[in-house]
Amino acid sequence: MKAKPYFFTYLCALVIGVLLLVFTGQVGLFRWIVIAIGVLLVCSSGWAVVDGLIPAKDIQGHRSVPKPWYIVAMGVAGMVFGVILLCMPGFFAGYIVYTLGIILILCGLAQIVFMSVAASVVGTNRWFYVMPWLTFIAGIVILFLGPEGIENIVTVLTGIFLVVYAVNGFMQMGATKSRRRNTLPKD
Repeated sequence: MKAKPYFFTYLCALVIGVLLLVFTGQVGLFRWIVIAIGVLLVCSSGWAVVDGLIPAKDIQGHRSVPKPWYIVAMGVAGMVFGVILLCMPGFFAGYIVYTLGIILILCGLAQIVFMSVAASVVGTNRWFYVMPWLTFIAGIVILFLGPEGIENIVTVLTGIFLVVYAVNGFMQMGATKSRRRNTLPKD
């Protein structure tokens, strides 16, 4: 697995999380957040689709190894959701709490899937699964709580979880890269 699409996704989550924390309570914030999330989703998901469609190289360096289908499927789903956000930001701004809950669920699930795949290849620390599961659970809790009187709380919590999700992803990428380096045969 190439790290570039994942790095970009984690970077987007970090930027959105920091923006949520910095601009909590601003007028018109939710409309701009929806637009920013839409742009970032389209970009990162488009990158994942392109990366998923390019065959991986085998040991000899030939592009013949197909990549898992779910990489492209998740990328297409992310792009569709991003385009919908861009086309109807006013609608989603009214339901930003639910939008952010859905995004947390998708981010948590995506990281769990990608970490499971990475674990099958290079192994991973069980502690790296804690934050994706907490992110997933936070998304579900946010969906059940709804927007009534808790928008600022949800914004702060979502910002915190997106920042932690991104930091966890960067740490997992570093650990995976370190393990790959240690498992490569020495010349």
